[in-house]
Amino acid sequence: MIRRVRQMWMIAALAAVLAWLHAALAAPQYGDAVDELKAALRVPVRDSANNPEELKFRRANLEKRLKALKVGELRRAIALQEWRDLDTSDPGVANIDSRIRQQLINRLTSVLSDAITKGSTAAKLAAITEIAEIGYSIRSGEARTDVGEKRTPEQAARELRGGLGRQFGPELALAMRDPSPLVRAAAARAMGKINPEPKLATQALGELLTSGDAPERLAAGEGLAGMVQTMLLLNKGTRNTGVEATPEDMAQVNLSVVTVGGKGLSDADPAVRQACLEAVRWSAMLVIALVPDAQRGPEFPPPGRKPTEEELKEIEAYRRAVEAERRTVLPIFRALNAQVPAIVRQLSDPRMDIRILAAHALEQMAVAEQALTRKAESVPQVDRPKGDARQRGREPRSHGHGVVQVSAPVTVAQAEKPKDAFADDPLRQGLLDALPALAVRAVRDPSARVRLAAIDAIEPLGPQAAPVVLTLVRATTDPSLFVRWASARVIGKIGVVDDEVTAATVPALVRLLCDPDLDVELAAINALAQYGAAAAGAVPALTQAVNGGDAERRTTAIHALQSIGNDAEPAIPALALALGYDDTRVRKAAAEALGQFGTLAKAAIPALEKAIKDFDPEVRKAAGDALLAISLGD
Repeated sequence: MIRRVRQMWMIAALAAVLAWLHAALAAPQYGDAVDELKAALRVPVRDSANNPEELKFRRANLEKRLKALKVGELRRAIALQEWRDLDTSDPGVANIDSRIRQQLINRLTSVLSDAITKGSTAAKLAAITEIAEIGYSIRSGEARTDVGEKRTPEQAARELRGGLGRQFGPELALAMRDPSPLVRAAAARAMGKINPEPKLATQALGELLTSGDAPERLAAGEGLAGMVQTMLLLNKGTRNTGVEATPEDMAQVNLSVVTVGGKGLSDADPAVRQACLEAVRWSAMLVIALVPDAQRGPEFPPPGRKPTEEELKEIEAYRRAVEAERRTVLPIFRALNAQVPAIVRQLSDPRMDIRILAAHALEQMAVAEQALTRKAESVPQVDRPKGDARQRGREPRSHGHGVVQVSAPVTVAQAEKPKDAFADDPLRQGLLDALPALAVRAVRDPSARVRLAAIDAIEPLGPQAAPVVLTLVRATTDPSLFVRWASARVIGKIGVVDDEVTAATVPALVRLLCDPDLDVELAAINALAQYGAAAAGAVPALTQAVNGGDAERRTTAIHALQSIGNDAEPAIPALALALGYDDTRVRKAAAEALGQFGTLAKAAIPALEKAIKDFDPEVRKAAGDALLAISLGD
């Protein structure tokens, strides 16, 4: 009997625990109104088409939770991921959720709009802070109809795509004319965070940038930079919120920000200049996002093979896509080019951080310019054989930069191509004009950070930076290892200019082979490799590098000797000796290099025959190939 009572007591206690646990799991985790709404949104609806009562329950339940929300909770409630207003699998649920969520948006919009238009300074600041928190990542509901001019369907679609924050652009523009400077500055910064309509935002920020006090001008500059940063974040697509930035959006923001932000580059206040430099730098980075990586190249179609009609169609479509990208980017390039003189002036600013930022802005502009050039060069060339019947009566047409040449009528429907479609590059000349100022900073600036930033800005221009290569030779003796490393790297990217310049650059790079820092040595060796036969004077130093030191240093030196060619013949004994080095990479590289010398490397045959028995299969293969090349006289 006692045992039965104990069992019954234990069963009752267990039932009580299970009931408590079920209630705890069913309850919201934190217990506030937003969590209660989240729980209500998660309640499943079974077969709503045949169970209208469940839809009624969902509507009533959500409306109840809606009434419990406080003003400060509205933003969190709208941002919940549990809303099913976009659920195409259940139109009934989607319709209910869409209406309830729109009620929340309308309520929040009304509260914030009233606060900005009618509230005290404190209320306005609170509303602006809330709008900034909404930012760009919360998707919108219906397009607003209470903000003045009537919207076209296209404008309404852009507003919805732009997110909920964009709808508050008119309120922030109004707040930027508020009597309180605190309100004006807060509104300017918030404008940069909400992905606003470009024309509205830049007009308001531009007015503040040119007429406000220093703190307000600074806020306007930061707002402009924020607009571009927001575009970049949206372009990354890291948030699955329904908010997006199309290339059209990005181009509009970019052009507007560069045009307006340039007005602040000559501001008397250094902080304002710095903010506007940031805006221009971010804008150049956004241009790069507008030019995706090349999809094609000179290997398509394979050289020597006549392209098929399908390939011609593919090439033509690609060419048109590249031309469309250029038409989008070139107006931005013109706007950036107009700012180059003002940016160059900032290279002499007393503040180190502004000089660095000016160099970084020019660097990003150069990277963008090179990206567009590479994209044009990626359009494959198509040359028809002479005598092709379809070629008669037509002259080849070329758009420069190694792009498509379609010389005869094909089955592809072709519109008239714009003249010199790929030749126009309004930013290049401005960047070349900035080279002398960058070169001066690279060797004379008291800050190593500025000197490094100036060299980094020169680097993307590659061979176009030839006029300043001798200045960069001076930078190879800089006290900063980072400056020496960067200067060697850039000299290599510029490449051979002429005999007079080579007579200065090669010895400078050779001296860096004795640098105490390995990265500097490697940069110098790689630069010499870019010179090819013109670096013949470096053979003794490179030979010495093969004989000792780090394995990576030895391998890199061997590759540099390969690039020099037959003029590197004096290094053959050292390469033969390297076949016995401990590191596999060095032995393989030495065997490959010896094979390229052909019969000149006969003295290395015994060492190669020994390497045929190497335990590493790649070394054995390289040695065998080298012996074959030497014996056949290749």
